[in-house]
Amino acid sequence: MESVDTAWGRERDLGLARAVLEMAQAGDLPELMRIARAAARALTGADGATLVLREGEQCRYADEDAIGPLWKGHRFPLTSCISGWVMLRDEAVVIGDIYADPRIPHEAYRPTFVRSLSMAPIRRGEPMGAIGCYWARLNGADEDVLRVQQILADAVALAFENMEVRRRLAVARAHAGDATVRAASGSSETLQVLQESEARYRLLVEQAPDGIFVADSKGCFLDANESGARMLGYSRDEILTRCIADIVVPEEIVRIPAVIDRLAGGAVVTSEWRLLRKDGSTFPGEVGGRRLPDGRLQGILRDVSERRRAEAALRESESFYRQTLESIPGMVFTTRPDGDCDYSSQQWADYTGVPMTEHLGDGWNALLHPEDRARALAAWRDAVAERAPYDLDYRVRRHDGAYEWFRVIGRPIRNDLCGVARWFGVGMNIERLKQAEEQRIATLARQRDALVREVHHRIKNHLQGVTGLLRAAMTDSPRVAQPLEKAIARIHAIAQVHGLQGCSDGGRLSVLDLIHAAAGGAAGPVQIERLPSPAESPPAILGDNAVAIALVVNELVINALKHRQTGGEPRPVRVLLEVAARTARIVIRNGPARLPPGFDFARGKGIGNGLELAASLLPSKGAELVIRQDGDDVEAGLTLSEPALAAS
Repeated sequence: MESVDTAWGRERDLGLARAVLEMAQAGDLPELMRIARAAARALTGADGATLVLREGEQCRYADEDAIGPLWKGHRFPLTSCISGWVMLRDEAVVIGDIYADPRIPHEAYRPTFVRSLSMAPIRRGEPMGAIGCYWARLNGADEDVLRVQQILADAVALAFENMEVRRRLAVARAHAGDATVRAASGSSETLQVLQESEARYRLLVEQAPDGIFVADSKGCFLDANESGARMLGYSRDEILTRCIADIVVPEEIVRIPAVIDRLAGGAVVTSEWRLLRKDGSTFPGEVGGRRLPDGRLQGILRDVSERRRAEAALRESESFYRQTLESIPGMVFTTRPDGDCDYSSQQWADYTGVPMTEHLGDGWNALLHPEDRARALAAWRDAVAERAPYDLDYRVRRHDGAYEWFRVIGRPIRNDLCGVARWFGVGMNIERLKQAEEQRIATLARQRDALVREVHHRIKNHLQGVTGLLRAAMTDSPRVAQPLEKAIARIHAIAQVHGLQGCSDGGRLSVLDLIHAAAGGAAGPVQIERLPSPAESPPAILGDNAVAIALVVNELVINALKHRQTGGEPRPVRVLLEVAARTARIVIRNGPARLPPGFDFARGKGIGNGLELAASLLPSKGAELVIRQDGDDVEAGLTLSEPALAAS
């Protein structure tokens, strides 16, 4: 079976033969340059082509066909550019990386797209110019490309010589008359030049792999190359005794007059025919026909049997490929090397309810959940830029408008040069897996919370047992009653906090509940109240900080009760809760009372063991304690914020 490379090679050879014939018939230099530059780019797959002519010691970039501007109209010294190098040495060249080659004037190339090039001289022996081909990637050309380029350059030289001969003949006719020119041309140098030019033209025609035929206006053959005669099973002499009707199957003969009429009208006609060999066998052929300036008809024939077999095999392969992709349980997609989607399987269209055409390019992104679009598109573009695997979870809109989770995996498919030929990807619906995972996490959280609550409950019970033992010790040892009373109050506060945590949901405790737990067991009158505020409910404290903050509050309350001045009607210690949007302030006031001289809590001056303990228990972030004298009251203000407070 004919490979893709072989098929492309045959197509290129046919295009090369056509270009050579068109250049041989070119009427002037602009037409010749147009044909040459277009053929050079098309037949080499280049991103640009130039036609450079030598003018003394300079080279002029006469014409170009490229994806971006090059140097058309500019002149450069022969010694300062690669086209001059080629002309001076009569040598073709391939440069895989222009910035790694010292022969290239880099500054002239920086404004252009060019990264690699090839250059072939026009006219061997004494080059009159060069044909350049350029690529926006590294290593764009190879020896096969250079071969095509050199054939085109030789054909340009031959066509240029033909034009010069025709020009000389026209000048001679204008000055001496047709009869004199005819007599002179039989023995003149002009005739020799023309004969040599025609010989080279015949050599090019005979070397062409495709059949080249010339017929009269009735379709009878006047000339043919060996390839064409051999393709039909005839000798060259035999084919010249035949007409077009003799080499097509009978049912195709009726098409001939209409095609000849179109050719006679100046149209260029490319069509397929079922052709008949001498032995009676048939084959499909593609014929490109045109009318020559002298009225004759010219055709270029190519046997496309292998192409048809390759196309049939390709269709079968594509059908198998499509059916295979459609049978994959996941939803398949492919993209071009630049990441633009060029195929998505029918499953995508069925699932989303959106036609497949709307998935192409980056249209797939519009089918994602709005919260996932930017993240998914950015990750995809990063993967394409880095040529790295893509693996991401995001939500896709179902045909009924609901969103479900998909895991989408994309992988680059490499070519022989280790570049990316395309991307292949598959999307798998993982909604059930996501739901199962969420249920598993929720179950684990419930089990954890139940275990934590049970632990807190047992700690509370044990601490209450400890306080019972301590009270018994106070009875037995009155001398240690005062320190034991303080220890009992602290343990009681801790026990109450653990009791609250055992009943809480997720370990979050209300600040107001924590104050009651911490101050409720104090030995003395304590008045707890929440001041009015816009907040609907008091903020919460996470379990990690609850015990430490409770002990701080407990210590401040005990300290306030201890240092009230005696005499007169004692006032209860007031514990006030001020709540704002993201903060809570616990204020403990006692009076009448006085701070000792030189007291400075922030610097640790004049504080006793209790306040020293409170300072050490304060969370490092989100908690601030200030103690100050306010009239005849002492005020301790504990301000809490995140992260000591739970985020709202």
